[in-house]
Amino acid sequence: MGMWGSNIYSNNDHKWTIYDSTKIGINSAYKIVNNVKSGEVFFCSDEGLTIYKAGQWSNLNKNKIKELPSNRVAFAKRDSKNRLWIGTFSGSVMIDENGIATSFNETPTVLKGKCIMSMDEDENGNVYFALYEFDRKDKSLVNNDEGIAICYANGDIKQFTTSNSGMPFNHVTKVLYDKSEKILWIATDRAGLVRFDLKSSWENYHNENSQMPTSYISDMAFDNNGILYLATRQGLVKVERRK
Repeated sequence: MGMWGSNIYSNNDHKWTIYDSTKIGINSAYKIVNNVKSGEVFFCSDEGLTIYKAGQWSNLNKNKIKELPSNRVAFAKRDSKNRLWIGTFSGSVMIDENGIATSFNETPTVLKGKCIMSMDEDENGNVYFALYEFDRKDKSLVNNDEGIAICYANGDIKQFTTSNSGMPFNHVTKVLYDKSEKILWIATDRAGLVRFDLKSSWENYHNENSQMPTSYISDMAFDNNGILYLATRQGLVKVERRK
């Protein structure tokens, strides 16, 4: 699915379907997230979280979930435990498998004051987040209290930044867990690509030590063969696996 103009389009076997935005309730989205396992497509917008599943549309907003800090939803994704993680530009929320919502602004965790901008999960149930600090005290700072966070299977949450890890820069645009190598790829804005082995090794690839044309990465994804592609300011970059 995708958006063009004020409508939503989907393509199935070369057949296009147009969805009327006036009936759905949104005409734009910050991000579209495909949850393959649950059969849901999430549209993150200023009107909350719009969900498409099995031909039906629904919406989650502050009127339905009082714990939601804002209707300005930047990201949402469901994990293997059927927990729904939602990042808004005023804070993040997790709705568990029983429908109970937790606003992290009301907790002492590292997710307090943060917006989840990206998320992935490994085979052991550890969940990885890219964080955005929405209420920065010093607006002039470029490297803020962001980085990544890991919510371990036991519920503990730990943040990794330039001050306590090998992160080269704290503004992260995407995290992807690599099942074949069992490592975490971290895309940054300004500092290139990071390879974290989830133990103690951090490798940083950018335009000064590799063939990457720029250190600004806006997005990344695996293809069906597990090849990593980066969307950068200077085009698409293919990352070859080590042999």
